[in-house]
Amino acid sequence: MDKTNEKNNLVEKLRVIRERKSKKNKELGLISRTGNKRFRTVRRCGYGLKLTETNPNLSNLVLSYKKMKDMDTLKPLTNTQISKLLLREHNLSVSYKSVGRILEDIDRDT
Repeated sequence: MDKTNEKNNLVEKLRVIRERKSKKNKELGLISRTGNKRFRTVRRCGYGLKLTETNPNLSNLVLSYKKMKDMDTLKPLTNTQISKLLLREHNLSVSYKSVGRILEDIDRDT
């Protein structure tokens, strides 16, 4: 009988904590795990700045490099090639995945 009472108390505490956190998240604009807004929509963990927020010229650089053609294949530069160019020419360390995300954000904004 003692274990069931202990379990019920724990379940009740967790329910209260969930409700309190849910209320706080709604005030902050974070809806729920299955809701519209969450960290996934802004593509960042925590409260750090996006790469394009710390370096506003980065979007223009990535876009201009994407319009360039590879001299060997005559195709647009890949995200990996763009990443290497940014590091070599502008000393900006940006992964190829981030380059893809920046291009997605540009497409979404236009």
